Amino acid sequence: MNSISDRNEFSYFFLLLKRLGFVLFLFTLTRLAFYFFNQHLLNVQSFTELLSYLFFGWRFDIAALTYINLLFILMSLIPFSFRDNKWYKKIQHLVYVIINGLAFALEFGDIGYFQFAFRRVNRSDFEMLGTVQNTTGNIIFDFWYLLAFAILFAFLLFLFVWKSEVYENRITTPFIQALIFLGSIFLCVASARGGIQNRPVMPLTAAKYAKDMANMPLVTNASLGLLFSVQQRYLDAKNYFPQSKVDQLFPIVQQFQPSEPFKNENVVVIILESFGKEYIGHFNEYEGNTPFLDSLIKQGTYIKQTYSNGSRSTEGMVAISAGIPSLMEDPLMFSAYQGNRVDGTAALLKKKGYHTSFYHGANEGSMEFERFSLLNGFDKYIDRNDYPITTDYDGSWGIWDVPFFQYFANELDETPAPFYAVFFSMTSHHPFKTEDWFEENYPDMEPLYRSVRYADFALQQFFETARQMDWYDNTLFIITADHIGESRQKKYKNTIGKYQVPILFYKPLSTIQQPTAKLMQHIDIQPSILDYLNYDLPFSTFGNSVFSGENNRYMYAFSSGVYKLLDGQYLLLHDGEETIGFYDYLGDPMLGNNLLGNKSEAQEEMELQLKLVVQQYRVCLRENLFVRH
Repeated sequence: MNSISDRNEFSYFFLLLKRLGFVLFLFTLTRLAFYFFNQHLLNVQSFTELLSYLFFGWRFDIAALTYINLLFILMSLIPFSFRDNKWYKKIQHLVYVIINGLAFALEFGDIGYFQFAFRRVNRSDFEMLGTVQNTTGNIIFDFWYLLAFAILFAFLLFLFVWKSEVYENRITTPFIQALIFLGSIFLCVASARGGIQNRPVMPLTAAKYAKDMANMPLVTNASLGLLFSVQQRYLDAKNYFPQSKVDQLFPIVQQFQPSEPFKNENVVVIILESFGKEYIGHFNEYEGNTPFLDSLIKQGTYIKQTYSNGSRSTEGMVAISAGIPSLMEDPLMFSAYQGNRVDGTAALLKKKGYHTSFYHGANEGSMEFERFSLLNGFDKYIDRNDYPITTDYDGSWGIWDVPFFQYFANELDETPAPFYAVFFSMTSHHPFKTEDWFEENYPDMEPLYRSVRYADFALQQFFETARQMDWYDNTLFIITADHIGESRQKKYKNTIGKYQVPILFYKPLSTIQQPTAKLMQHIDIQPSILDYLNYDLPFSTFGNSVFSGENNRYMYAFSSGVYKLLDGQYLLLHDGEETIGFYDYLGDPMLGNNLLGNKSEAQEEMELQLKLVVQQYRVCLRENLFVRH
């Protein structure tokens, strides 16, 4: 008879901790890899700060690995003797390797994807990737070393689980094993929740530990973010105020009362892919890689503070063309509300007899732009399939910008006036390739800046062609970007800097009224166009015209569970329940001094404004009210 000391009732439990501990160790290595690969997009000021993120990151990693390994945990601790069966152990080992191997494939994929999304991956990203399948292979090729690391981690998991094992024929007591099993269930619940507090740990919890909100992605992990985004398809209502008060203080239906007749001018909106202010010399007081755009800015009309409302092309498209910000994790066109009715600028101008079109030289189905453009009211959508010269395909994203811009100009020349046309460019996007002849002309330029220079050249060639056409002088041009690109300067890496994009109004041979507004965001483009044209019909928008003289203006954004509200001077960060940050953005652009403890009138006004916007936004989504007229 074996003595009690020979039994070691906790042998299976300790073995499980050992195996999960190895997964936690690999998660920590993955976080380090995330930092080193993306440190130019983060704002970590010291080694001590980095260590704090590694330490607090364990809370998120433990939660994630608990969710991921629930089946493996159950198989390890279930209090029955077949745990020692040879084939049962093999199946158990395979479960461990497969589920954790897939988790690390996701983590390493997210390390590369972060350079495009500037946040951790979520469910909608997989839906979007399904629409750009032709580029997925190229992305994997460019980041082959991340795939190699994922395979290496899977191999390490395989070695570890097969080398770690409990002694066979270990004598255990069924009653004690049952107690250990029940106690382990409690530990699993606590681990998955990140503790025994009221609210479980979630990606948003990272805001508690990040000194700069730009560093939140470093604290959490992709696995936890994906798990939570899968669960959160629909938005709960926010009832901060009676809806009648919200409609009174923040109405989304507007109607201008112009004193002059409608202008019937053409409108062309050019959206430059990943083209943040950081790349434009005019906004940085240096000779940059955008000589043509710099010269155009000097002739046009712009506001110093201009921002996107999101960090993805899909978010930029909705904000620019329909006046709707992105205040949830999923872009509207990939969310549960993708079927909601939206009357964008195209639909509104069609009421005035406009011909409307959207041009994007990408592959068919790219990011669901075609479906959304039709929902928006565009008469036609032009993509790579409509372009006649197959040799102008870049082999990855779509048609090169220089020839497609020329195609766009010639197409407009055949379009009856008045027309409203949107052009979404392709360049200055990873992998930062340009046409061979252009690379030969600039062989020593860094690929990122060479792609920016190429996009600027494509824009210049478009304007040179368009100037020769009859419609040119009667056209209002708006030039902006969908979101910023890869950032190199610190001031563009922080919570608000990563939304800084240009917004330029340009009318040939004409002077546009200089706006008095102190800031502008993407959702202001739609009402500004309508105001400029003396549009007199009602329409729905979350933005405001920069020509209206309204001085109390804000910029809205949302990322990783945090709402961001900027009034030009101050920045408010809010989690939907309470304020988690308040900064003097103009006086403290690096956001080093959180003024949260000093309640001010400005903070109270901004908290009111944020709640009005969030409640109205959710009501419109849930009740399909983006069109109320």
